Amino acid sequence: MRSVFLFAQGSCRVTWTRRSLSRPKTLLIAFSALLTAQAAFGSDVYFIDKNHSNVGFLIRHLFTKVPGRFTDFSGQISFDEANPEQSTVEVKIKTASVNTDNDLRDKDLRSPNFFDVEKFPEITFRSKSVKATGQNTFDVTGDLTIHGVTKEAVLKVEFTGKGKGAGPQGTITPGRDSTTMITGWDATTTVRRSDFGINWNQTIEGTRVVANDVQVELHVEAESLLAPPELSPALIINTFEQNNGPHPGFRRIHAKGVGVTGYFESNGRGAALSKASVFAPGRVPIIGRFSLAPGQPYLADAPQPPRGMAILFKLPGGEEWRTGMLNIPVFVANSAQGFYDFLLASASYPVIGDPDPARMQAFLTKHPESAKAMQLIRSRPVSSGFENSTYNSLDAFRFTNANGAVVSVRWSMVPAQPFEPVNTTGPEQHDKNYLFDALIASIHSHPLQWHLVITVAQPGDPTNDATVPWPPDRQQIDVGTLTIDHVESDDTSPARDINFDPLVLPSGIAASDDPVLSLRSAAYSQSFTRREGEHKDPSAVSPAETGQ
Repeated sequence: MRSVFLFAQGSCRVTWTRRSLSRPKTLLIAFSALLTAQAAFGSDVYFIDKNHSNVGFLIRHLFTKVPGRFTDFSGQISFDEANPEQSTVEVKIKTASVNTDNDLRDKDLRSPNFFDVEKFPEITFRSKSVKATGQNTFDVTGDLTIHGVTKEAVLKVEFTGKGKGAGPQGTITPGRDSTTMITGWDATTTVRRSDFGINWNQTIEGTRVVANDVQVELHVEAESLLAPPELSPALIINTFEQNNGPHPGFRRIHAKGVGVTGYFESNGRGAALSKASVFAPGRVPIIGRFSLAPGQPYLADAPQPPRGMAILFKLPGGEEWRTGMLNIPVFVANSAQGFYDFLLASASYPVIGDPDPARMQAFLTKHPESAKAMQLIRSRPVSSGFENSTYNSLDAFRFTNANGAVVSVRWSMVPAQPFEPVNTTGPEQHDKNYLFDALIASIHSHPLQWHLVITVAQPGDPTNDATVPWPPDRQQIDVGTLTIDHVESDDTSPARDINFDPLVLPSGIAASDDPVLSLRSAAYSQSFTRREGEHKDPSAVSPAETGQ
C-alpha cells in the first residue's frame, strides 16, 4: 500500500506559472525574489500578514503629494533560496479598502472617476520573473491589473530579513508559536494611472489637479504556514518521491490522469450563500482533470486508489476558482505533521514491498483521528469508474454572500450517472488503463454530468479537521450542474500545466482554518518547481487512446 490518500491533483506545480493556460488573476505586489541565506530545502511558501504589512501610495494633488493606502489585501510568496529565478508571488488587493483618511475623497476614489470598485473590485499582480540586482535586492517583473487593464510592471524589491516570529497575536492563523518563520520585504514602483484607463482630471489655471504618476510603496511581513521549519514543503515532496519512486516530469502526486473540458451551469441557488460570480445564474467554462492519487504515472488502474477530480472554473473579470476533490469521505490527516507521519508509515518496506505493519500501527496509535478516518475510507462504497464517483472537497471553506453573511461549507460533485458497484472480477481489469478507457468511452458517447452540492455547517461542526465527517442531516443545496464533454491526453491537455491549488479562490469564497489547505498549497508549489524544468515523457493514456 503506497501513499494513496493524497491531495486532489496535488503537487501539480507551483501555484502560478508562465506555462499555465489559466492564471489566477489575483495579486498585486511582487517580491518573491529571495534571500541569499543557505537553505536546506527548496521553495517555501509564505503568506502576507496584513496586520504587519502596508500597501501604500503617493500621488501629487496640485503641488503636494497626498498619501494613501489599502487596508484589505492578501497574498502568497513562494521563493526558492537556491534558485531565486524560480520564485513567484500572487497578491490581490480590494479596491474598496482604499483609505486616505478623508471620507469624501475616499468615496470619490471608489467611484467610476477612479477605481470604480463596483465594476473592478480587485487590483492584482502576478510575478513573471525575478532578477537579482545586488545583495538582497531584485527586480520583480509581473502583470499588474488595475481597472480591468493588465500592464507589465517592475518592482524594485529589497529583502529585509528572515527569522522566527512569535504568535499567535497578530498572525494570520491562530496558534502560531516561536517556530513560525517570518520574512520581510520592501518594494517600490511607479505606475501611470492613464495606462489603466483612469483618466479623470481637472485643470485650474493651467495646473492639473491630480498627477498621472502614482508612487507605490510596499512594506510586507510574510509568515510561513509550516512549523516547525524542518517540516518544509520540500521535505513533504521528497517523501512522496521516496515512496513512489523517481518520475521526472510528472506530478509527484496524481501522476496518472487525463484532461477534460466543459462548463458549469449555475441555477442561482448558491447566490444565497456566496457572492462569488460562479453562483450567479448562467454558464462558465471549465478545465479539469481526472486522476488516480498515487505519484506513479504508469500504475495499472485498480479500484482501491482514490480517484481525483480537479476543476478550474474560468469566471468573469479574470477570476478563477480551483478545486481538487477526491472520491473519499474524509482526509487521512488533520495537520501537516500528521500527514508527514502518515507518509513515513506508509512507505514500502524494502523486502516485501508493503508498509511495515509495526510502523503503521505506531502511526495509528499516535494519530487516533487518522485511524478513524482510514476506517471510514476503507468502508466507503466504491463505484465502478470515474464517471459515477462522487468527489468531495474534504476541507472546509467559508462562503460570504452579498449581505456579508458568512457560513462554513464543504462541497461535493455528485454524479448524474447512476452508481454501479465496482466489479473486481471483470475481464477489463486486466487492461492497465481500464478505468480511463471507460471514462473516455463515456465522454465520447455523451456528455457526463455532476451536481455541485454545497453542505452547510452548523455551529460546532469542525472546520479545521478534514478527518471528521459532518453529520448527514446538514443542509445540502444543489447549486448547479457540471458538464464534461471533451477529454484528451495529459500530453496535449492544458490541464497538464494547471496547478489545482485549493487556495486559488474567487471573491466570496475563502479558506477555513483547516491547516491541511496550507499544506496542500505549499506542497503543490514545491512539486511544480521541480517538474517545470524536467523532460516530459509520454503519459500512460496517449492521445491515440483519447481519440485525438
